[in-house]
Amino acid sequence: MAEPTLVVNPAAPIQPSLHASPKWLRPALGVFDILGGVAGILMGILFLAPQADQLGTMIVLGIVALMYCYSIWCGIAALKCWQGWREQNLILWFMQVPVISSPVFTY
Repeated sequence: MAEPTLVVNPAAPIQPSLHASPKWLRPALGVFDILGGVAGILMGILFLAPQADQLGTMIVLGIVALMYCYSIWCGIAALKCWQGWREQNLILWFMQVPVISSPVFTY
């Protein structure tokens, strides 16, 4: 039985890899992740922490602070090119998609 041969069409366009990106993109995303996390923590400390007199508000602040710490961690992972940094940043970006719902409207 004959082995199948691979036929390459030289006229077909070359498809870029899904993982191909400019060299500046990874460090830029790392810096933006870190700056966003630091800015979020500072804004929470300056504006929201003084109003945290109820337990529910403190729990929400704690969850949000963990998300900002995760953003800083993702930025460090991107800067150091740790294995899986893209997937971790994708999770971070999906966590930032706002969902607001009420009986009147949904955003």
